[in-house]
Amino acid sequence: MKSIARALAAASLVAAGCGPVDGPPHPPPRDLGGDGALDPDKDNDGDGFTIHQGDCNDRDATVYPGAPELCDGRDHNCNGILDDTCDDDKDGWSILPGDKPGGDCDDHDPLVNPGAFDAPGNKVDDDCDGLTDNPPPPCDASGSDAHAFAGAIDLCAPWLLAATVNGDSDPAGRGVHSRYGMFAPQMGASFFVMSTGIAADENDPGFVLPQPGTAFHNDDPNPLPGPKKNACFTGTDEQTVHDYVELSLQVKVPTNAQSFSFRFAFFSAEYPEYVGSDFNDSFFVLLDSKAYKGNISFDGSGNPITVNVAFFTACDTAPICNGMLENVCTQSPHLLDGTGYELNDSMNQRIGGGTNWLTTTSPVSPGETATLRFILFDEGDHLWDSAVLIDNFQWQLNPTMTPATVG
Repeated sequence: MKSIARALAAASLVAAGCGPVDGPPHPPPRDLGGDGALDPDKDNDGDGFTIHQGDCNDRDATVYPGAPELCDGRDHNCNGILDDTCDDDKDGWSILPGDKPGGDCDDHDPLVNPGAFDAPGNKVDDDCDGLTDNPPPPCDASGSDAHAFAGAIDLCAPWLLAATVNGDSDPAGRGVHSRYGMFAPQMGASFFVMSTGIAADENDPGFVLPQPGTAFHNDDPNPLPGPKKNACFTGTDEQTVHDYVELSLQVKVPTNAQSFSFRFAFFSAEYPEYVGSDFNDSFFVLLDSKAYKGNISFDGSGNPITVNVAFFTACDTAPICNGMLENVCTQSPHLLDGTGYELNDSMNQRIGGGTNWLTTTSPVSPGETATLRFILFDEGDHLWDSAVLIDNFQWQLNPTMTPATVG
């Protein structure tokens, strides 16, 4: 590595017209291509350079100072680096700039180059910045724009290319938070909250009870209408949904990333009364990637994150589906304390239910540009709100064949 660094420094200074780099005396010129019997002051191979002029193999006319590298494992330009402008590992980067950008510090490993992310714990300088296992820079930022929301979920430059929110959504339905009831950030100092009502917990100014909730009255096309809503109701999703809020992110996938993950928690005031009905508030995460296209957050039966019972664990055990089934809650509803969803309504029944933190993992193609859309909406009407927290976006080295969400 040190020899490569010295050669790179020397090459840059010579290119800048600075002459040879000062240092120890240079060894006498020698013919590396034969038995040393060649005249060092004669151009023996007719390439325009003698041994004294720096030709490191005066028996080969393709080898001389400044010659183009031929990508054959030899030092054609006599700078001491083999294939320095070639992409030997086919990762899109070479040691020195040529037809491709330079800076590859290991041109025999396609997972190591300046376009990679530095994977924690593997003791490799994946991104060629001279540091091993250095943590990603913090992404948290104050503000109420889409880039601040992306930063709150720990996604920022150089991987974040663009971020937008749908213009017809109400600003009160989205925000950056450091707490949401008892829920704390999973990485960094904050997370992103989106809601079909007011994106606030009981300690925030402007808090409104999720039931009956807040109607923003923006209507948008359902991005993924389906014929079946959940385990106990067969029907047709609305083509137009309500209080729709979306965070859309365009991302540049690192050259060594084969998957990514993020964490989220979902809450709804529709639980338990309207499980199995038209009031099917939904959370979609739509990925447009070479590796996968479609919704990537769903339960083990392939149902998207809705008031479907699959992940509702922080709640009161209660009858659902018009009394046909019972949802057994395995975690205390006190997990929801401070969110507003744990409070009681006028009938002394808990307003809603929710999940603990869940993790979605999805495949991507290394080096591609992909789009990720986080979407939440009310279905059936504009009232009885739902909310989702999103945090801890991470790139992963390990491949996964299909998306999956686990608790």
